Amino acid sequence: MEVTVIGEGIDPVFEATEERPAVRLVKNEHFHRETVIHAEPVTPEGEPAPWYMFGGTFIFSSDARFRRAAGHYGAVPLHDRRE
Repeated sequence: MEVTVIGEGIDPVFEATEERPAVRLVKNEHFHRETVIHAEPVTPEGEPAPWYMFGGTFIFSSDARFRRAAGHYGAVPLHDRRE
């Protein structure tokens, strides 16, 4: 139900826990140089990163740090599904 967003541009306020796992924002450039952003779980150090896809969940925060890191004010898709 809740996640802890960590990464560049986001000052840590809370530590990630099992109840609020860490996710990071990922920016990709797509067609026409459009920047698209999503969030995905942080892989523990030393483990291979699995391939995640969108499972239907969005994350959002009204905190200005989230808005600055995401580059817009609005919900971000969470790519947390693995097959």
